[in-house]
Amino acid sequence: MDDKKYLGVYIERCSASVVSLAQTAREHKVADCFSVTIGEKGDQAQDTAELVNLIADQCAKKALVYQDCQIAVALDCSMYMQHKVHSEFTDSRQIAQTIRFDTEESAATDISGDALAFEVYSKSSAGTDLNVFTAQKKILLDILTAFSKHNIDPVTIEPDISCLSRFLTRYLPSTQNQTTVFAVLSGRNGYLIVPSSDTGTSAVKRAFLISPVQDRNNLITRQITLTTAAIDDENQNIFLKVFDAAGKIDPQKIAQKLRCQVENIDLTAPIPAELDVLSDSTDKVAFAAAAGAAFSLADGNDVVDFRADFSPFQGKKHKIQKNIKVIGICAVICMLALGVFFQKKLFDANKPRKEIRAVFENDYIAVLPGSKELPDKFSEALRKLKKESDRLQRYEKGRINAEGEKTSSAKLTMTLEAFNKDDCAKNINLQIDSINITSKYIRLTGSTLSYNGTMELRKKLIESDLEILNEELFSKGGRHNFSITLEAK
Repeated sequence: MDDKKYLGVYIERCSASVVSLAQTAREHKVADCFSVTIGEKGDQAQDTAELVNLIADQCAKKALVYQDCQIAVALDCSMYMQHKVHSEFTDSRQIAQTIRFDTEESAATDISGDALAFEVYSKSSAGTDLNVFTAQKKILLDILTAFSKHNIDPVTIEPDISCLSRFLTRYLPSTQNQTTVFAVLSGRNGYLIVPSSDTGTSAVKRAFLISPVQDRNNLITRQITLTTAAIDDENQNIFLKVFDAAGKIDPQKIAQKLRCQVENIDLTAPIPAELDVLSDSTDKVAFAAAAGAAFSLADGNDVVDFRADFSPFQGKKHKIQKNIKVIGICAVICMLALGVFFQKKLFDANKPRKEIRAVFENDYIAVLPGSKELPDKFSEALRKLKKESDRLQRYEKGRINAEGEKTSSAKLTMTLEAFNKDDCAKNINLQIDSINITSKYIRLTGSTLSYNGTMELRKKLIESDLEILNEELFSKGGRHNFSITLEAK
């Protein structure tokens, strides 16, 4: 099975560091790392775009297919603000709904143009204390836009201090029975992290900027004092672990001022990595931040993600939509192919039928006077032919004339057949006074023994295809008389 790969990218104003993390089974190993640097132009969007272009070029040179990797971004502390905010709620949903208002109230400033991310610092019956981070949406959009030009969509964008905290707690565990404080100083930034023993809360985190002319020993002493004052522990036994990229920290001097145990640490010493991946020139703080970002994807832990607030990652949704689109296109192509196939089958099947129609049409028009073409359906043609055949047979028998109307003899025959049907005339004692037959009508005058007899006669006439157009019924001389006008159907 191929290794899963993740990229962590730490972005500063004019530089960026990238760590490639390979996951095999349950192990994670740093497969590669590199950094890129540009000259500051003053335009954040242009600087970010240039950095991302350099990252893409370096990936291409190293044959690192970044499109196949999940990518997480760590944002330098100069690009975001950190706030300590108290919420009256303890439920995560209620906190999420009110955190922006609480942050604006605490910072006394409008953050409508900022993306917001937060994590729980501590909980109590009075509410929840939160670490809140805000970053301008424009900066984040510049980053996403620059990556999108290379078909890259970062899964998360986190504060660098959160990534450093994840890295330190993974590789440099806290000392038992002591409050471990990590102090990490790069060329321009400083970070203080106190890991939490409670899995439900985050570590104490503080990030600050460092001036090149500041005394780092005095700075770290002052920052440690401020940080430990925020820890609710009366019996603090502090163990300070320091990494200074400039190498100017004097552990003994700080230990005397703070009266605690102090030691220097190497950030990258315990990291499993490929040979020669980490060189002496590697910016170890930037490396740790980028690696911490990559570990958020590899471990699947909760992250303090700026993207979730204004532009949630939809990589999986896009992949699903892309697959659906591909499947839809394939389905349309298959339907078109099937349509062409069956259309050809239908055309081939209709070809001999058309030849038969061409032969039959001439005979049909000759047999049926007035017809100009063969009907579309053969069943309709057969019905008309049968009707014409019946008409000719009746004409031969004298029942109709040339115009298709029944002859006088035929009408008389139909009338007499009605009289004798089921011995009707005998049963009703029928007496016919007169029968007048014209080209269109038949007029009967006569009588029966009773009204019921006349009704029986009417019934037989109708059954013999004779339609009653008019009738006069009356009683006279002890009999029931009638005068009926009929038409042959």
